[in-house]
Amino acid sequence: MASERVQRQIDRLLDEAEAAIAVSDWATVGDRARNVLRLDPENSDARSYLAAAERDTSSSQSPQTSPSTLPVATDQPASFANGRYQVKKFLGEGGKKRVFLAHDTTLDREVAFALIKSEGLDDERAERMKTSRLIAPVLLSGPAVQRLLSQRSMDLIRTAKFVDMVRSGLAVVQPELLQRVLRIVPLSGDRADGFWLNPSDLSRLVQGHGAVDSGDGFSSEIRESRVRLDRCWSELALAWQSGDADLANERIAQIASILPTLSPRHYPDKQRLLLESWYFRNGSMTKVWLIYLLSVIPLLMAVIYKWPRIRTLGLTLFVIAFLCQTASVAIRWYVSGRWPNANMFEAVTTASWFGSVGALILEYLARRSALRNIFALGAAIVSMAALMAASPGEFIGVGGKPLFR
Repeated sequence: MASERVQRQIDRLLDEAEAAIAVSDWATVGDRARNVLRLDPENSDARSYLAAAERDTSSSQSPQTSPSTLPVATDQPASFANGRYQVKKFLGEGGKKRVFLAHDTTLDREVAFALIKSEGLDDERAERMKTSRLIAPVLLSGPAVQRLLSQRSMDLIRTAKFVDMVRSGLAVVQPELLQRVLRIVPLSGDRADGFWLNPSDLSRLVQGHGAVDSGDGFSSEIRESRVRLDRCWSELALAWQSGDADLANERIAQIASILPTLSPRHYPDKQRLLLESWYFRNGSMTKVWLIYLLSVIPLLMAVIYKWPRIRTLGLTLFVIAFLCQTASVAIRWYVSGRWPNANMFEAVTTASWFGSVGALILEYLARRSALRNIFALGAAIVSMAALMAASPGEFIGVGGKPLFR
């Protein structure tokens, strides 16, 4: 059985062969099929494509070829996609697909339509899809799958989130979209509100074809860094397409080291990055809800039984939990450089922190009244619930997000 990396190469070559069939480029079809057979001599799809390419070559050399030599599909459909693709002839058959030449009535052009057999998703391919977590977009764009996704999207509690993940994956898999939104290269070295470039903009800038002049007062070091960054990005793209994970990781590391040199002002220092990494490795410090939970028990007993020692224990645990949450808020404030109230996670955790501050003040003011312990107990319960909700991947979580965007 071919390795995962080899299988990716095979799938890519077969996809290119299918695209070549659509434009009747049989020389390319034959070339890609031969390359696949060099990697997997028993690949039935490649054998089918190669046979179709050789038939086209022989038919162009001998126009009187008998029609009896052409492949025939015993159950050839008349059309696909509600009549959009009108089938003209059967091209060939592999282990998992049947390929037809069809006319696209919408775009008025000839296309190759690969129809997956009813038994096409065999156990081997299904297992590979489960282990690699990869699936061809064409399998998700079929009418039956789209109807299923539409049905599942209606269940907001159980399945809608996963349907959104599938649809988002289909959207972001488009290279053009990724290129547009990946604005990671700062243009200005001083202005905090300067322009940010995506890799395509950077490439045009480096080559001198962009709308921005590359010699607009920037130092030669910055221009050289841009050139190195553009080269690393191009090599990363090639490594990604060829499935070379080691080279891709190496280029990503180089890009991460070059970017801060273009505009240090736009990037946090190493100490803040390390603190942010520690913060997220420890679950955004949301486990503090456990300490709040421990404080609820003695505080509730203090409210009911008025025991001074139990009250002292409950307040001590409550203060410890409050100090830990204060540290969490302070770390988030320091790392992001702003008061933490920019998203739902920060709104929930910061609001509960303010509630604890108010509870401590009221506990001091009401320390000799019958209301003592009530404020700390309420704040402990609210803070516990808020941090439980904010725990990434737990309970109903609102989750945490990276601080640098």
